[in-house]
Amino acid sequence: MQSNTREPDIRWLILGAVVGLIIAGTGILKKSSIDSYLPPNSIARVNDHFISNEAYLSAVNRYQGDSRNIMNDEKKMWVLQRLIEEELLVQRGLSIGLAQSTNEIRGSIVTVLIESITADANAKQPSEEELQEYFENNKERFLSQINLAVEVWYSNSEISIDSFLLSQKNNSEKKETTIKRFDSMPRTLLPLVKIREYLGPSIANKLGDLPINSTTLHKIRGRWYVTKILDKQEPSIPPFETIKNKILNEYRRNLADNYLRTYIENLKKNSNIKVADTLASSE
Repeated sequence: MQSNTREPDIRWLILGAVVGLIIAGTGILKKSSIDSYLPPNSIARVNDHFISNEAYLSAVNRYQGDSRNIMNDEKKMWVLQRLIEEELLVQRGLSIGLAQSTNEIRGSIVTVLIESITADANAKQPSEEELQEYFENNKERFLSQINLAVEVWYSNSEISIDSFLLSQKNNSEKKETTIKRFDSMPRTLLPLVKIREYLGPSIANKLGDLPINSTTLHKIRGRWYVTKILDKQEPSIPPFETIKNKILNEYRRNLADNYLRTYIENLKKNSNIKVADTLASSE
């Protein structure tokens, strides 16, 4: 009869080792200078580092969530041994400069540290008054994009385009068989960034300042385009109530930026940083 007990997967250790390299940079693995000392908040010591109870319990919960088996003392000891082995791998990786030489690991460490620094900002629940005040002081951040409804025609024949423009100017019904309407773009109000996706930046960037009913000729890579502004919606600031969630996200993002900037400035003040003279003189 086949047992329902699932053997632990060694890949759990490998994954944990990568995470451990990150954790090592955030202080969960505590360094010790006394070989025999094991503080109450630690579950084990590996060389000169402590494995905290918090890290151990987190690993137990993580493993239990991935396992169908009930966690007994044997399973808990298995988890602890994996943490010890993980810590040995982390120490070895750090000793050979892996964290310094591998961009992926360096980036992961930076990402985790930034997340820990900005966690409070991301969880901040400002009052209605605080949010309203932030909105009033930063209205330009919530300015909507300009929206345009544009009709577009194109042709490879300059003569046909000239004739078409003349008919447009005279409001005549003359049709040129070589002129084609650009039907892939809707003739409804679209943000300028969306129009760029259809027509490219060379044409789209010229449209924002044009008035309604204006017709403009563009030549792009040997092809002529004619654009006509059918409708236009100028940028505006939406009412507070309609964008409250957007304001909250922007409030938190700005607060997180301030937390991070303050943290980095403190690091700089307490660090010995030297820049090459050739670069320092250009600052």
